[in-house]
Amino acid sequence: MDAIREIVSEVGLEEYINCLIVQHDLRKAMLIQPIDYNEMTGKDPQTFHILTGISKHFPELKQSEIHEGILISKKSYKASDFQKSADIGHVLGYACADDFDYIMSHEDEPSTTIEVTVLLKDGYNKDSLQLFVNRCRNERTFLQTVVLGQKIETLLLAHPFLKLIVTGVKVNKTVTIPIKNLIKKLATNVILTDDEKEEVYNHIWNLGFSDVLSATSYDYKNPVHRGILIGLLTLCDNNPLSAFYPLQNYPKKMTLVNKITELWEGQLVQVFSQTKRGGKRKTRKKLTQ
Repeated sequence: MDAIREIVSEVGLEEYINCLIVQHDLRKAMLIQPIDYNEMTGKDPQTFHILTGISKHFPELKQSEIHEGILISKKSYKASDFQKSADIGHVLGYACADDFDYIMSHEDEPSTTIEVTVLLKDGYNKDSLQLFVNRCRNERTFLQTVVLGQKIETLLLAHPFLKLIVTGVKVNKTVTIPIKNLIKKLATNVILTDDEKEEVYNHIWNLGFSDVLSATSYDYKNPVHRGILIGLLTLCDNNPLSAFYPLQNYPKKMTLVNKITELWEGQLVQVFSQTKRGGKRKTRKKLTQ
C-alpha cells in the first residue's frame, strides 16, 4: 500500500489512472486543468506538483501546454493544433466530440451523458473515481464506451498496485431532458417516454412536495392534468423563490414556505383526483313540459 500512498501523494489517483490509460493507448491524451485545483497555470504549486509527479511515474509521456490546460500524451501538441472544441475532444478520446457545439447551441434538446467510473474497495476514502465524462446528443456511442470501460478494467485489475484497491470499472449513461422540452411535448400532446415521465416527477418533487403527489396521481392523457403539469414545470423553470436561494438562510420564512407548499400540495392532489377520467358524473334531471 506504500506504492498507492506515493501515487496519491505525488500525482493523485484519478490522474495516475488516466495517465496509465494513455500509456497503454486506450486514450490518446488526458488533460490536466489548473482550474480543477483552484489555480491558473501549470506553474502554480499544486498543478506543478502533479505535473512533476507525472514526469516521474510516466517519463515517456509528453506535457503540452494549450489554452485549456496541459495535455498528457505520447506526442507533443501545440495550441494551434486545436482550432475548435471538437479537435481537442477527439484527442482526449471523446466519442461524441462532434456533438458538443450542437448541444451547447440547442440547450432545450435532450442529451445523454456517458460517464466512466472506477469502483474502489471498502476502506479507501471514497467508493469511486470519475475518470472522464462524455456528453452526447444521444446514446449511440454507449456500447462503444462500455467496451472501452472493459479494457480499462482489465488493465487496472492486472496492475500490481491498483488491483489492491480497484474492484472494477462502470460505464453509466444519464439522459438529460430540459424542462422546456418537456413543456413543449406536454403542450403538443406528444406521448412521453418513461424517462421523460420520471423527469417530470423529479422536477415537480424538487418544488418541495412530498411523495404524496406521486407520478401515479396524474394521467398524461388527461388534458386538465397536462395543463396543470405544464404550469408546475414553468414554475420549476422560473421559480421566484430562486432569488432567495438557499432558503436555509431564512429559517423563519423557510418554515412558512414549507407550510404553504404542504397546503398547495393538498390542493393539487384534490384537483388531480377530482378531474380524473372515469369518475362519477352528476346527471341532470330531465325536464318535463
